[in-house]
Amino acid sequence: MKNLKDKIFESSFPIELDKSIKASEKKKIQNAIYRQLEKTGTTGHFYHDDYWEGVKLVRKDIEDAFKTIKNPEHEYEVSIAPDEGGYRTSKDGMSQWKQYKVEIFVKGAEQPFMGGTLNCHAAGTVDDPFDTYDMSCCIGY
Repeated sequence: MKNLKDKIFESSFPIELDKSIKASEKKKIQNAIYRQLEKTGTTGHFYHDDYWEGVKLVRKDIEDAFKTIKNPEHEYEVSIAPDEGGYRTSKDGMSQWKQYKVEIFVKGAEQPFMGGTLNCHAAGTVDDPFDTYDMSCCIGY
């Protein structure tokens, strides 16, 4: 039986993932990514820019996390791109965010073996909601 975390991940990341990487390796990568994001605080504060600098910092954090893995079985790379245009609004119109798809690959592979979402939550003014944003990131396998 799947737990709630797995159900939420599957509904937010509906593509087929490569199953050839061992679960233990995936867990090491997931833990390294979350430790790096916590260490740098990248997803823990507000950004005020027009160029989505926070997204670039998350990419760097994930790439740096790969370097912290002891005895990795492969070399890894990450892709972060807007998910179907990116911009979202809640059904009640009260919340806005930009959603990015995060995909983690064995270097040179075409199919990701892990993935998730990076959401940039609008925290600006009514006139310019994305003038300020904060981020949350969920990675699964």
